Amino acid sequence: MDKKEKWAEEVLQSIEGLERATPPDALFAKINNQLPKHKKTKIIPLHKIGWAAAAACILISANIFAFSSSINEYDTNEQATLYENQLLTDYEIYE
Repeated sequence: MDKKEKWAEEVLQSIEGLERATPPDALFAKINNQLPKHKKTKIIPLHKIGWAAAAACILISANIFAFSSSINEYDTNEQATLYENQLLTDYEIYE
């Protein structure tokens, strides 16, 4: 057993005879008296959650559509540029 393990074992053995702490009897009543009597909870109606979910779905769908449109537009522009470059290289006026 090394020094750290021996020290830990001694500490654990030193608390064997101790009694568990007990709070005063009136402590629970005192804590309850300090808490608010009427706890107000705000419940969100289900139809509002449904509207929020629908709005989130519409927003996500619009973003996906915009992203895919921009990718398609980029591909189309790239193909048109390649086609124009091919025409320019094939069309040799000064031969």
